[in-house]
Amino acid sequence: MTIIDDLKAINKDIKKAKNFKWQIKRASYWLVRLKNIYPDYKFKTYVKPLHDKNDIFIDYKVKEVY
Repeated sequence: MTIIDDLKAINKDIKKAKNFKWQIKRASYWLVRLKNIYPDYKFKTYVKPLHDKNDIFIDYKVKEVY
C-alpha cells in the first residue's frame, strides 16, 4: 500500500467515530503511528468546522530531500 491509500483508509476510520472527542483521539493515535511508519513525511491534522459537526482529517507533506 502507498501513503495515499493509507491516508484514505485512516481518514475514513476517523470519520466513523461517534463524536468529536473520539475523532480527536483516533486522529492523535494515527498521527503517532504514521510518524513512526513514514519518517520522511510531515503529518498534520486539520479541522473543517461545519454548522452541525466538525470534520478532522490528516494530510502530509514530504520533508526536505537531500
